[in-house]
Amino acid sequence: MLLSIPIYFLLCYASQAQEEETYYATNFKPGLKWDNNIVYNIFATTDTEKFSNFVRDSIRTFTSKFKSPLNWIEEPNWDRLRQNRRYFIFNEHDVDIEDPCYLSTPSAIGPSVLFIGINDVCGTAENMAGILETLGFGLTILRADRDEHVKIIWENIGPITAAMLNQTETYFMKSTNEAFSIYDVASVLHPSAYYEDAIDPEKPIFEPRNPVNAVGLNLRNEERQPTKMTSASLMQFMGPKKVIKNILIFLPVMHHFIW
Repeated sequence: MLLSIPIYFLLCYASQAQEEETYYATNFKPGLKWDNNIVYNIFATTDTEKFSNFVRDSIRTFTSKFKSPLNWIEEPNWDRLRQNRRYFIFNEHDVDIEDPCYLSTPSAIGPSVLFIGINDVCGTAENMAGILETLGFGLTILRADRDEHVKIIWENIGPITAAMLNQTETYFMKSTNEAFSIYDVASVLHPSAYYEDAIDPEKPIFEPRNPVNAVGLNLRNEERQPTKMTSASLMQFMGPKKVIKNILIFLPVMHHFIW
């Protein structure tokens, strides 16, 4: 009878261990989770019709490439727009300032603003990344498990970029979906290994730990396209809000990279 007691506890412990779920790092933030319907406005500073068509085309491209479940509802009336708890503003970006592609300022309440510009430098990848960041996604390179997948070449990085890369996001949402065990180096949210502001632009600023990721990591920004992995992230992150247990939710401060 005495021998049966430790065996019983051992079996209970083993059973409990099997029930424990494994959580994987993601690059999206539960504090910024949206519902399926997104009300938006377009604010142009120059040619209103040209910029409005550019924004609408970007939304259509985003929906198509990611097979997005989001329903974008354009609201040109500012008073009605502000009646929504959250809303999205596409603001024409001054292409003469330092970062010509986009600047994202997401918010958990009120306006989330994406500044984007029409120019010859920025392509589809930049527009898609800007929309994703404004929806609450973060850069893949800031995932908490980043160093398990890529090796940062710190000696080829300036102090400003180094400070940003040191701030990996521990408040990103975690997921039990095994798909997130993959670190998506080819994502539009992952910068290229070759960075024009590196100390030596001809050399990479990071390299893959797993050689199979080398091709995706070495893609230039203009070569990056939404991948199946990023699309899976969108499908899990968006949609009706759900209660997320055992996860601390913080209102994040957006980090913006100039790649």
